[in-house]
Amino acid sequence: MSARCLATTSNGYGCINSVQPGRTVCPAHDPARQCGAPTRSGGKCKRMKMQGHLRCSKHTTTNG
Repeated sequence: MSARCLATTSNGYGCINSVQPGRTVCPAHDPARQCGAPTRSGGKCKRMKMQGHLRCSKHTTTNG
């Protein structure tokens, strides 16, 4: 049985995604794989980056 992600969802539940050996969080919760672009509410975008790009699909096509 593979290990589970240690992150919690936005609703406060534990993530059910599996993690790769040697990791504690799944790709969706890995900060290094998240877009990080500023959002309108002042936070950072948590969508996954597009392969070969620095941002997610939403922020790659815009200037913000």
